[in-house]
Amino acid sequence: MRKVSAKQQAQWEHEALERKFAKLQADYDKLKAKDVPPKPGETREIEGEKAYPIYSLSVEYACNGEHKPEYPNWHEGLPEGRIWGGSSVNDHMLKEVPSHPQMLKLLSERWERVVIKAAEPGNKHANPFPARLAYRFLRWETWCLTWFSHYTFDVGQSDAAVRASFDRFVERMERLNREESHPGEPYTDTDGKTWTPWVEPYCLMGAEDRYRWCGSTTGDEKGERTDPPCRCPHCKAQGVIRINH
Repeated sequence: MRKVSAKQQAQWEHEALERKFAKLQADYDKLKAKDVPPKPGETREIEGEKAYPIYSLSVEYACNGEHKPEYPNWHEGLPEGRIWGGSSVNDHMLKEVPSHPQMLKLLSERWERVVIKAAEPGNKHANPFPARLAYRFLRWETWCLTWFSHYTFDVGQSDAAVRASFDRFVERMERLNREESHPGEPYTDTDGKTWTPWVEPYCLMGAEDRYRWCGSTTGDEKGERTDPPCRCPHCKAQGVIRINH
């Protein structure tokens, strides 16, 4: 067996690290590529993991309501007794890239499940009429945000693999926020003070604090807290794995 010099070994290791970094950088560049809708059948990986397409869904409509002078945008262009309403999901992750008809079906289901239900007798927003049903591709990723939690699809991962995957995801989002945060539009509060908010491109909603990660025996705040990830009956029924934070 030919003996390799320490210098040659160090060079090989350096080249291997450069190749690995180049792949990670390419994955990261794809992550930041926004508003480029994927085609059905297209797949992506990020840091060696399967990534999933994430979309925003929005439903806008006109419905019964009172015109209030302090909120002119709520009834702009509508006759007396009608106001604008809306329902949106900022992050909706799918296992595969959907077709246009499949996305329209999702929007239709949201219209029936959220808007029509809200218009039942005794509820607000009666007599809704759709004004705009829309969807938009956001990004490829391995995890998707919901209210103070993130989820990914259950494909047989171990708990340790899930935690490692989420840790990599959080580190990516922290890096994204460091590189792309910027001052927002100034606004004046009721006291007359003007503030300039600092805008981060991705809201981690507490996930950056690793000690907050947990699961639940029942899938809600009433359940007993467990070590992450959450594998409650609700998560299993949905085919997902969740980490609350």
